Amino acid sequence: MKYIVILLFSLFYCFKLNAQEILWEKLFTYNPDSINRKESFFSNAIWHSNNSVIVMGGSYLYGQYITEYDLDGNLIKIVNGVKGKVSGWGDLIRLKSNNLVYCATIVEDRQNSKSSFFIQEINKQGDTLERSYYSLPQSNGDIAYNMLYLKNSQIIIGGTTVKAQSSPFISILNIDSNYNQIWFKAYPKIGVDTSVYSASVIENHKGNYVAQGSFLITSKKFEHPYMLEINPKGDTVKSKIIIIRNKKVREDGYMRGLTATEDRGYLFVATIDTFMANKDIPGQIGAVVKLDSNFNTQWVQYLISGTNTIYPTNIVELVDSSYLISAVENKFFTDYYTKTSLYKISKSGSIISQWYLPSTICSTPIGTYMFLLNDSSVVISGSCRENKGYIARIGGVGNPMHPDPRPAPYIAPPEPVYTIPNLITPNNDGLNETFEILSNKILATGVQLKIYNRWGSQIYTSKNYQHNWAAEGLPDGVYYYQAEVKDKKYKGWVQVVR
Repeated sequence: MKYIVILLFSLFYCFKLNAQEILWEKLFTYNPDSINRKESFFSNAIWHSNNSVIVMGGSYLYGQYITEYDLDGNLIKIVNGVKGKVSGWGDLIRLKSNNLVYCATIVEDRQNSKSSFFIQEINKQGDTLERSYYSLPQSNGDIAYNMLYLKNSQIIIGGTTVKAQSSPFISILNIDSNYNQIWFKAYPKIGVDTSVYSASVIENHKGNYVAQGSFLITSKKFEHPYMLEINPKGDTVKSKIIIIRNKKVREDGYMRGLTATEDRGYLFVATIDTFMANKDIPGQIGAVVKLDSNFNTQWVQYLISGTNTIYPTNIVELVDSSYLISAVENKFFTDYYTKTSLYKISKSGSIISQWYLPSTICSTPIGTYMFLLNDSSVVISGSCRENKGYIARIGGVGNPMHPDPRPAPYIAPPEPVYTIPNLITPNNDGLNETFEILSNKILATGVQLKIYNRWGSQIYTSKNYQHNWAAEGLPDGVYYYQAEVKDKKYKGWVQVVR
């Protein structure tokens, strides 16, 4: 009995709810001109350059909007996006110019899967600077899910393509800074009775692009996570179907969030459809999967919360080598998602803690996107059952591995200013004891030094001078030096006085 009590106490301590605090939370309804536009949700958010939060939302098939909040939760402005039959799902990025670019899908014929997508650039005032439309030839529908902003100001857009009389393909678009298409490719399905569709694209440590998606065997309705790596020209490097298996579970899964980890591997979350004899476990649970750089599975951690369905959505890596996972839950076979839960998972895959988003203004805060600020707080955006957009800032979560996602302005390093003394006094009083060459007031590195006496004889040389010449064993007087620092040569004299 004693060991049972200890075990229960240990489990409670490990999984106890943390005391994270909601610093502020807001609801938003987008309803500018018609009662038909009242449904609202926030799909994602970014940290803007002027210490504000930019959130992109949608009103189902009636249009888009972008809102800006300061870090205290005060609404700064609302920018209307493209109206009409535009899906709210898409992505939002910020350029080096601090202009915003977002992408979304235009639903032309939902029943027949006819669609295309666009990207739009707006300035700080919300004025449209550019709008471009994209669609693969001979395709029924092209859907944009996310954007990746590259260092050369190009943009990668990941999504799904439905070709004529065919099931989905992964599609990836590469455009330049003027929104001209560099290449647009649909990556083929595997076999006859299959389809592969994408959710997001990231850049890995080699500078290649990795798309996550799902591999579906259509007739069997069986689905697995899928990984695809391509090079900057769009050529396939490798691909792999990820089979998640458990001795007690026959399962398939479709993946969501994907991130590249510090150890050059990958972490993603998946919703797993399970087939179990145990009726107390729901038919859908969450899984966190760690892969190495070759897409080999290192570990799998299951997220189970009673009889609730767990649907993980997002991942961030923390500086303490742990991962923060956001997920939405609902009672199995009941209402739509009812709450947001967050899990902290160790680098080895064990669950450290779990807690729920305890909103006081929204009965069902459903978070779909989150990002961390430098002060251990997280911003999470999503929707509510009240058909409103939801955004909250929560403190005490943890510091991000990559703080401050805003691009820092380039500041050129100062030109070195070398200071070379013309007097040293090696008399053990602690002042001017040795011949020290300074670079911007600190000891210079990589100095080659030669010292001569008054008759031109070399008395000292060093290819990597350590600033320790004190004329030991030599009389007081004037000596001459030749110093070379980073291809710059200096000549002069130094007097020794004891």
